[in-house]
Amino acid sequence: MLHSVENIYTNRDLVKEIYIWKTSLQRNPQLLRLDADFGEIKEAAVPDDLRTLLAHLQGHSSDLRTALRAWEPNSPPVWGPGE
Repeated sequence: MLHSVENIYTNRDLVKEIYIWKTSLQRNPQLLRLDADFGEIKEAAVPDDLRTLLAHLQGHSSDLRTALRAWEPNSPPVWGPGE
């Protein structure tokens, strides 16, 4: 059964923000955020509550094979500065 966009229930409280972590620029990765109000993707400052996660992801993105395994439980954490 196919659903049209009009028939899909949306709950704005379910998802707070949608981010894209662009690591192709290894020396200067970018965090992008979807601005749903304007339908645009914009560069974003890293929120404090995402710093540890992004440090872990950056530490596990040296190549595609490593990045695809970043979520495995035996993948040791990489802590950001000051943590």
